[in-house]
Amino acid sequence: MKQLLPSFIFLFLLCNLSLEAQNLGCDGGDRYINDLFTSTAAPTTIQFGSNTTVNNQSQDLFMDIYEPDGDGLAERPVIMMAFGGSFIGGDRGTVASYCREYAQKGYVTVAIDYRIYDKPLFPLPDSTDMLEVVVGSISDMKAAIRQLRSDADNGNPYRIDPNRIIVGGISAGAIVAVHTAYLQDSDNLPAFLADEVAAQGGFEGNSNNSTLGYSSEVQGVLNYYGALYRAEYMNAGEAPISSIHGTADDIVPYGFDFAQVCLGLCIEIISMQGSSIIHDEAIAEGIPSKFISVLDGGHGTFSSVWYDSMRVNSARLMHDEVLCNGFVGTQNLQEDVSKYVVAFPNPADENITLDFNNLNEVYDLTIMDNTGRVLKSFTNQVNNQMVIHREDFASGFYVINVRFHNADYAPVNKRIVFKPRF
Repeated sequence: MKQLLPSFIFLFLLCNLSLEAQNLGCDGGDRYINDLFTSTAAPTTIQFGSNTTVNNQSQDLFMDIYEPDGDGLAERPVIMMAFGGSFIGGDRGTVASYCREYAQKGYVTVAIDYRIYDKPLFPLPDSTDMLEVVVGSISDMKAAIRQLRSDADNGNPYRIDPNRIIVGGISAGAIVAVHTAYLQDSDNLPAFLADEVAAQGGFEGNSNNSTLGYSSEVQGVLNYYGALYRAEYMNAGEAPISSIHGTADDIVPYGFDFAQVCLGLCIEIISMQGSSIIHDEAIAEGIPSKFISVLDGGHGTFSSVWYDSMRVNSARLMHDEVLCNGFVGTQNLQEDVSKYVVAFPNPADENITLDFNNLNEVYDLTIMDNTGRVLKSFTNQVNNQMVIHREDFASGFYVINVRFHNADYAPVNKRIVFKPRF
């Protein structure tokens, strides 16, 4: 009997590992990648902190918590979203649709308050006030993260996994999220920024001192056209990030430029480094990163196709790198073969050739316009090259979706552009 004990313990641990992996959706299933639930329960609203605004007004801070309707798992990872509005407007209700969409994939999702500029808008806000607002917003998000971990330690009423918290946001909210993730006390801050951080309670802030014993560390970032003061604050081993940004964004820089607040007249607030530089720095530091660069896209002004791509990219990255990193399940995760599928020339004056680099796989191909409307479909294709004829399309950009019959290969999306004819 003693000889069987080690084997029994091994099998017990293996079984527990398998159950945990299935709980996370790491066993080849599509939880956290595709929509698994058709609806979400009505959100629960709780207070997570309070603080003083830039106009010296007291503000209580709340979060709305969304859960997949009918989900029975004991612990679910969290996605926390912050709203946009240039730090002068917006509210947590504006990210409710994002929260519901991610909750339908199996996450617990959270929409949070953070303090925004509440002084009179004329004369226009100055950079000193706006810096105070941005630093305060980071304090607020960190308080929300700590509140979730405190709740998990005290009965866990929302059944979250406190070790897997992902933060994200839209525009200003994304600025809050990336700074929450990557701005650390070990970073070499300029004096003006270090002084503001110190004035607001240090790197953890002072929006909820009762939870200071809990960590505000995050495990992933969803960056919808945000920016970081300096991308050099990112370091190896920090949270994976998924980003989308338009190349023509004139509010939050795509590259290195000034972030602006626009109220008829635009004022430059502070120089920042946008998603393109964030992505390059992440790759240089070995941080997993996916980036969708929208050619000629403005400040979030691009079609739903690109938002759909962002949700697909972010869900896959978080699944692979945050939830299931290092796990080998009963089924292999699909291989990303997008690098083998090349469209050329692109942009094109005439025809575009799609080359599959001798993958020799059967595939179905769909071509959509920028609204997601299907224009052409081809099924059961076996050719390693396909020509897309210019005469079939007007000038503009299109999205090609390729789905392989081989289940080991993930679908591929490619953007193609036909130049205007003069």
